[in-house]
Amino acid sequence: MIDLSLDEGEGCKAGWPLYASPSSPLRMSKLTGIMACPASVKFEDNESSQAAETGSAVGRMIELYHLGADIDEGVLRANFPLADLDRAGKLLDAYTLDPRNPKDAVVRESLEETVTAILEPHPLDRTGLPVVLIGHLDQVRVSDAGFYEIWDVKSGRKDRQLPRYAFQLHAYCEGYAQKYPDRKVRVGGIINLVGYEQTRMEGGERNAATGRMRGAKKTEYAIGEHPVFLRSLARRSTHDLVLLEIRRTIALIRMGQNAAVPGEWCSYCPGDEFPVCLEV
Repeated sequence: MIDLSLDEGEGCKAGWPLYASPSSPLRMSKLTGIMACPASVKFEDNESSQAAETGSAVGRMIELYHLGADIDEGVLRANFPLADLDRAGKLLDAYTLDPRNPKDAVVRESLEETVTAILEPHPLDRTGLPVVLIGHLDQVRVSDAGFYEIWDVKSGRKDRQLPRYAFQLHAYCEGYAQKYPDRKVRVGGIINLVGYEQTRMEGGERNAATGRMRGAKKTEYAIGEHPVFLRSLARRSTHDLVLLEIRRTIALIRMGQNAAVPGEWCSYCPGDEFPVCLEV
């Protein structure tokens, strides 16, 4: 939650001058929402949901799988009480059966590894403070060419288009590269677990007017026609541009010039949708 007592600060008449600074670093996982709509910082909350906790639970289960450790359902239920552990377990089963995911496919120490990216302030930034981003990696895989590739696991059923998560992925990549300057690092992409869910109709009938099938849906978990590994094709120049845009957006937030950008994310904004943004 943003501390609104920071509204006054050196070089800023209004805004959040310490936002994403050394004393108040920004979580990389927040970048997807903030870069889509900078005004959302006004309404940040830490409330959980079934979707979020299911994602966290399956992420932990995948981590334990790669570590060769036992999975304790009681511990999972205690840590993620809202999670749909039945769905999480089925996603894990499909993941482990995928030949692309042997236990040794990932760099073991990268599982939930903490990284920090420190960026120079943007020229517009009146505070002069560096931009500090922190994050927890899902996994790193080493390519045949020797690149350490950053992969992020996603399990939500909402749109999983890769460009939407570019800012988060490139922040992870920058943090890892700063931590290991001797390694060749690049963005891998997203492991889209929803791709393992194969939904079909059972005993349905086609609506003559709309052409759509109506009936009971059955979801099976297996490798099917839907993509799972969504690979980034970003070049080094793309990485630099993404970091530049992050720095620029943080500069505007610190100055209080973070305008609202309406979009599909308004439907789940904690600010209670767009009309509230008009007051920001």
